[in-house]
Amino acid sequence: KRRKTRSRKFLLLSSATIVCLSLMFMPEGLRTMNTFQASSSADEISSIIKLDYKVDNMDCGGCVRAVEATLSKQSGVVSAKVLSLELGEVEVYLNKDLVENYERKEFDKILNDALMLKGYELHGR
Repeated sequence: KRRKTRSRKFLLLSSATIVCLSLMFMPEGLRTMNTFQASSSADEISSIIKLDYKVDNMDCGGCVRAVEATLSKQSGVVSAKVLSLELGEVEVYLNKDLVENYERKEFDKILNDALMLKGYELHGR
């Protein structure tokens, strides 16, 4: 019976020690992880460019979702966001490494062609 009590105490003490040590070193570990993530994020951000457009024929929330989805599916587009439904303002974020082979007009045409299939028209701002 004494042996079981000692085993339980040892197990409890060991578990408590591990938890304490983990909590004690957690801030350093999190700081290290955050530094690593920040450096990789900085590299990704430097390869992103923003283009502003105007899209005609949007008149409802469904149109906004359709335009954002259509633009976001295009090669090299990281994200697309309609800023104003009334004004038709759209911003598109591109991975410049994936679209650097295109002239701006060529890329605009690719985006416009995709939108025209859905009934919208894209113009540079």
